[in-house]
Amino acid sequence: MSFELLLGFALANIIACLLPGPAMLLSLTHGARFGLCPALATNVGLSLMAIVYGFVAMAGLGALLAVSEAVFSAIRLAGAAYLVWLGIKLLRSGGLEALAGSCSSGKNVRIGRLFRQGVLVGAGNPKAIAFYTAVFPQFIDTGAALLPQYVSLLTILFVTTFGCLTLCTACGTRVSGMLRSSLVSKWFARVTGGLFVSAGAALALSSE
Repeated sequence: MSFELLLGFALANIIACLLPGPAMLLSLTHGARFGLCPALATNVGLSLMAIVYGFVAMAGLGALLAVSEAVFSAIRLAGAAYLVWLGIKLLRSGGLEALAGSCSSGKNVRIGRLFRQGVLVGAGNPKAIAFYTAVFPQFIDTGAALLPQYVSLLTILFVTTFGCLTLCTACGTRVSGMLRSSLVSKWFARVTGGLFVSAGAALALSSE
């Protein structure tokens, strides 16, 4: 597998990761609320689900899921419901606890809970399978052994996804200081909560 193919796949995934969506919003929000190091657990969960969906696409199950409308819809609606639930929880919170953007700020944060939220939000995006099913063949050298190529692509997928999400988290930590103001904290909760609800509604109403 040539370096050009690997680089091309890395760039394609970076562009896809930087498009606004629930994963980016969750990383940004957790960075602002809990600080950089605790929120990395969120990014690990999101990135692992990217690996899972990438593997499913490589295994040829992407086409099966595409024709199984019931399975696709069930995953999509479950993911949409979870996003809406996160949004409502933020809207009802009345504000966010402002935490500094350092590792020490998250000592009392349950890392497992952040990881689980990352996994659940990542799992609620079955369209990733269709995306990877369409993208992976463009970067596969059919004349070479497939297994090493699959391992290389999945590794790049994890690294680039985690890197992009961590960039979003770091941006979130930059605004954490402003959340010390109760007024700013309340508006941050309202805006991000509304965005989560909107993202969930958009996912639920999507038919593609």
